[in-house]
Amino acid sequence: MVLAKSPGDDTYDNARRFLDEDKIRLALQNASDFGASYAEVRLVSVTDSSVATRDGQLERAIPGQEVGATMRVLADGAWGVHSTTDIESIPSQVESTVRLAKAVAQRRNSKDKPVSLADVPIIEDSVHWAPEKDVRATELTEKLEHLNVLYENSKNDKKIASVICGWHDEHIHTEFMSS
Repeated sequence: MVLAKSPGDDTYDNARRFLDEDKIRLALQNASDFGASYAEVRLVSVTDSSVATRDGQLERAIPGQEVGATMRVLADGAWGVHSTTDIESIPSQVESTVRLAKAVAQRRNSKDKPVSLADVPIIEDSVHWAPEKDVRATELTEKLEHLNVLYENSKNDKKIASVICGWHDEHIHTEFMSS
């Protein structure tokens, strides 16, 4: 299993990783063993919520969580790509993704140059940024209180026929590993 924890567990844990680093390192090595000159896995997780009121009444409250990953491999001067929401499937798709890159390379027009990567220094780093206040844990009642303050301050203006207020928060978590 590549998923470190289910996306539903500890939703607001900022330090949580989705990718199992050991399994992804092995998958990247396997890509090299199958003939890839470069391989990478990029994961993006988006946690968000959206709340809307009309004239002080709740119209919608929608929480969301999406997780997806893309594996790209470069083999024989062409890219092979596998994108998925099934994070566990990444290691099992390495060989077919390398085969895809090689098939693309075979179909390359003779006028086209093979893809090559620039020679750049390798940087290994882990960066974690945390906001001053993490609003993801804000209860719906508190969000509605903020929206109702806006409504109450607007509703008595005779020029305003209706008041629509909205709240949207979004947290984007990215992980990247490469060969």
